[in-house]
Amino acid sequence: MPRNNTKIAGTLANAWSAPPELPVGAAGRPLVCVASTYTFHAPFFESELLPRFLGLKFDETEGVRPFVVEREQALGISRACVLVDADHLDPSQTTLRWDQLPVRMPGGAVQHSKVAVLVWENCVRLIVASANLTRQGYRRNREIASVIDFYNHETSAPRKLILDATSFVRDLSSFVRASDAAVERFRQAVEGARSRLRDWRSMPADFKPRETPRAIFVGGLPRRKGGMAQSPLDQLINQWGNRRAEEITVMTPFVGDLEGPVDPVVERLMQLPRARGAAGYLVVPGQPSERDSTRMVVGLPRRFLVAWASAWRKDPNSVDTYVVPLCRQGEKANRDLHAKGVLVAGDGMEMLLCGSSNFSPHGMGIGVANAEANLCYTDESSTKRSGLLLSDRLPVDWKLDFCESPIWPEMADPIEDEQSSTNQAIPAAFLWAVYNQRTAVLIIAMDTQAPLPVEWSVRWPGEGSERTPPLLDDQALPQTPPDGRAVVQLSTSLRGANIAGLRLSWRDETGVMKSGLMPVHVEATEDLLPPDEFRSLSARGIVECLLSGREPAEWIAFMEGRQLGDRGGSASREFESLRAVDTSSYLLYRTRRLGAALTAQGERLLHTTRTQEALNYRLRQDPLGPLMLAEALIRESEAAELNNGNHEGDGSMLLFSLAEVNLMLAHVARRLAEVRFRVFFQETIEQIDRMSDEWVKRVAPSASLSGYLLAVRTRCTDLLPVAGGGNAG
Repeated sequence: MPRNNTKIAGTLANAWSAPPELPVGAAGRPLVCVASTYTFHAPFFESELLPRFLGLKFDETEGVRPFVVEREQALGISRACVLVDADHLDPSQTTLRWDQLPVRMPGGAVQHSKVAVLVWENCVRLIVASANLTRQGYRRNREIASVIDFYNHETSAPRKLILDATSFVRDLSSFVRASDAAVERFRQAVEGARSRLRDWRSMPADFKPRETPRAIFVGGLPRRKGGMAQSPLDQLINQWGNRRAEEITVMTPFVGDLEGPVDPVVERLMQLPRARGAAGYLVVPGQPSERDSTRMVVGLPRRFLVAWASAWRKDPNSVDTYVVPLCRQGEKANRDLHAKGVLVAGDGMEMLLCGSSNFSPHGMGIGVANAEANLCYTDESSTKRSGLLLSDRLPVDWKLDFCESPIWPEMADPIEDEQSSTNQAIPAAFLWAVYNQRTAVLIIAMDTQAPLPVEWSVRWPGEGSERTPPLLDDQALPQTPPDGRAVVQLSTSLRGANIAGLRLSWRDETGVMKSGLMPVHVEATEDLLPPDEFRSLSARGIVECLLSGREPAEWIAFMEGRQLGDRGGSASREFESLRAVDTSSYLLYRTRRLGAALTAQGERLLHTTRTQEALNYRLRQDPLGPLMLAEALIRESEAAELNNGNHEGDGSMLLFSLAEVNLMLAHVARRLAEVRFRVFFQETIEQIDRMSDEWVKRVAPSASLSGYLLAVRTRCTDLLPVAGGGNAG
């Protein structure tokens, strides 16, 4: 497909980086990342995928502190959500600024889709793959992935393709088991991406009727109220239409657990119209036999071979089979075949369904359907795109991998990325939990209509936690609270802790002890504390960072380097005539530095991405933002008052400084072309005004200062008619 991004080389992780160039210019700043996976490794996502999407300059090898600070700042002005099968929740994530949302599918199905929607200001990238968000999936397995870019230009891939994909992702929200606030953040992120796509009018709406190559999004979902299950295989059959298939190739690492010679997926595939003499091929994983290294042992059960041969009316020993080995010549590691696909060819056309769907009943939506995500490509069979046919895009060597007499075992264990988790579905009485880092309060949400197990306990998710006292159990809470919220006050030492999951253990009706994970989120991003490096940052430190012209991560790296390189220490100060006198406490010096810092802060606000989330973070939560500066100024004045008793000068300087912060905010808000965002500046001004009012009562400012404070509030009202309020004293 010409609109495919064919320039991405190397590992699949590289596809998470913004495209270097587009017909519309640069991709712009990161806005939204929404992804789904079956198995999940949160540390891999945080260290290798998320930094690429965010465009971070630092990584953990260069310094953990700068990396963490840069990541937190970037996540403050963007949104990232990962949908994970509920049994594979990974509580080892290190920051709650992105949401890990467990998905519980009904009827024994699982969340098996692997789709990512990456949104930058001028580009949306769709990744539909067979690879889970794990190091194994992105670094080791043999996978298949589609990477397609969308942008506001006529050469973009068509809008319908990405809208269908985001519609599928949005539909998954009804199966998410998490707090209402976390689910709403996810829905807003998806809707924000869809709104941006609808605004791009220069991109084509859809493929032309006879255009090739072309692609459609093919999702799989279970039946919901008033609807029907979405079957990826049925959609493939419908897309193929009345053409006669001459060759059908199935590539799969997993076929499900069935008994008997009949396979419902194979039977449904046979509904595809076929030409006389049509041929069927299998591409399967395998490895050399321990008894005879010249023969390959297939990683699938023999019953699938029998069902396939029966459907094609062939002897099982004569089925054309390609066995993809664990290790090819020149490779340094074993690589499991984890790619999935169905390739159909005939009447001069080829069609390839590829993505997350295994050739199993759940994967293909025959009976109970998993949540699956695939793309279905159609192209002329003799036409190469970027030097490749559709068949060339499968991770198989059509010459070397053909196997004349493979060994099919009676039973076969699935590869690591297809194995079920040892975690179990938690009882219906337990829903989810939220944590407030500022107050160290953990709230466990419970269903008041569902009975509690007779014996249960909630603990930390780590190994060995069962040997420590539980956070909550049936002894402390024998019945569900009337409001369905169990409140646990944790130690103040846990303020700032990143708690992403809890271990719930219970005894079921048969007396068997079971264990599962309960997700933990934050109600609002305001409940999160800034990184350790900024929690006790003084006003002077904020000013220094703003005046340095560096981003916080760069400033921390600079400070660390300066500390390591400082040989002379403070002793050298007395030998430098220009530094012999410390002028930092002089009122004029402090005023000039504050003014310069506020100018830098204003420019920082003006260059913030124009989204509600980004501006709200910059104003209220950014450690270098106006609200944090105001709070730091107040802390310093309180400390001075405590140490020196009556310290009227510092109180007056504080009131003047708070007024200057508000004046800067009003001027910046006035310069915003997007009037709807000015309300966030108004709210911040009013909050700082309330802080100022409290100090007016304590300081009793002079008549001249009171007049100045009143003049500033009047000016703020003039600049922002909806802003202002309060009494200057």
